[in-house]
Amino acid sequence: MPACNSCGASLAPDAAVCDLCGTPATPAASASASSDSVETGTEAVGAAQPQADACPACGHVNPPGSQFCNACGAALPADAAAPPRAESVAEGRPSSDAGKRGLVVVGVGLLVVVALYGLTLLSPRDVPDPVPDPTPEVGEAAPIPAGAPPLPDSLQVAADRFAEQGTAEGWYESGRYYLTAAFNTVQTDPTSSVRWARRAIEDFERSLAIEESPRVRVALAEAATFDPSDPMRPIQELRSVLDADPDNLDATFLLAERRLMIGRVDSARAAFERIVEIAPPGAPVRQRAEEALVQLGAAGG
Repeated sequence: MPACNSCGASLAPDAAVCDLCGTPATPAASASASSDSVETGTEAVGAAQPQADACPACGHVNPPGSQFCNACGAALPADAAAPPRAESVAEGRPSSDAGKRGLVVVGVGLLVVVALYGLTLLSPRDVPDPVPDPTPEVGEAAPIPAGAPPLPDSLQVAADRFAEQGTAEGWYESGRYYLTAAFNTVQTDPTSSVRWARRAIEDFERSLAIEESPRVRVALAEAATFDPSDPMRPIQELRSVLDADPDNLDATFLLAERRLMIGRVDSARAAFERIVEIAPPGAPVRQRAEEALVQLGAAGG
């Protein structure tokens, strides 16, 4: 006897609707399904017909799949209301061919990703242009080449002759030739002037290494004023001389000139006045100090 799909009530073979809930009956489909199962005779998982369950309230035996008792209307247990379907294992799983096709698709996708990544690594990349060096500031001095250029022939011969002596006096006289060349070219050839001044410093240092002399150290300070690489050296050399002899005229004059260059006018004037006070009349250093004082007065300094 067929049962209602909604409430599980027993239906008459020719019933159009369920007498209990009014759901349209489909007896033809139930009969067809039963005949197909008998004809095939195949065994499926859960193919055994479910047993009818008794109502826990009144004991009435209800058809399999019933949700409510046909006698008293009580709700039936869930396992009785929803028996397992008689499906074959094959119906719940994808076919092996479909699984293989899925694996193939996944594999092809991975290969495409790997290929694209490889092309990215191997493809040439734009190399950024090197950043140019900063443009030197306007007026920046070029590096001074090492070594002094040769002096005019006669002067070079004389300087070499003194240097060959290897004495304190010989190195001092050799350095004076290069210092004179630095003085003469400071306006016309500043680079050569610096190179000759550096050679003079080297010769004066050789002389001082043999014998200490205020005269040589003042000359070294004078040569150092032409070399911009160490602007404090002239002051240091002159200070060392004046520490030993505060009235050294040459050191006092050069120090006064340095003070005047940095705007210390009063200090420079005092030094020039000191030279005029202690230097003998007619001494070259006194004449230069007097000329400096005249210029300061004319300038209103």
